[in-house]
Amino acid sequence: MSAEELSERLQPMAEAVRKKAWDQGGYISYYDEAVCTGSDFIVREYRDRKELVQLDERGIVLQTWAL
Repeated sequence: MSAEELSERLQPMAEAVRKKAWDQGGYISYYDEAVCTGSDFIVREYRDRKELVQLDERGIVLQTWAL
């Protein structure tokens, strides 16, 4: 199975997870190499905004920036 086929198969599940998180007032977290300058950064995506978050080695938030 190609990466594209796998992505297409997982898309409905990913949308369901995103919807559930947003419906509960939460967010999803992911690594986006377009904005994350190192492995200590993640993106938090809320229904209405995105944030770039810097974490320490224990996963504790050091800084947050609006995207």
